[in-house]
Amino acid sequence: MPGLLAAAVGMLLLTGLTAGTADVFVRYLVPAMVLTGLGLGCVITPTAALATAGMRGHDVGAASAAYNASQQLGAALGTALLNALAASAGAAYLAAHRAAPPDAAVVHGYTTALAVAAGVLLAAACISVPVVRR
Repeated sequence: MPGLLAAAVGMLLLTGLTAGTADVFVRYLVPAMVLTGLGLGCVITPTAALATAGMRGHDVGAASAAYNASQQLGAALGTALLNALAASAGAAYLAAHRAAPPDAAVVHGYTTALAVAAGVLLAAACISVPVVRR
């Protein structure tokens, strides 16, 4: 759960960006990438271990393959859905703010998608509390 929370905080940091934000690299990107990377790094290994825990020796390969396939499918679907959300949020921003520069719409789309991604990570953290044994 702490890894999911750290990754969510990393995503939430990036939602503070605007088209005119200064010092983006130092104030936003580095902290967000460190938190997200460390957080997800702390999640992936234990979930892989959990996916194969309690399996008989001859079933571990199949369980690992199923875990990897579901991880790849989830990553592909998540990326596609968040990309579609970012594009539609950017288009809606341009429609509502006709005089706005296109880069403001792009940043708005990305920050919207990042906020949703952070919400998904927070929901996963809440769900993981009763599921994972201590």
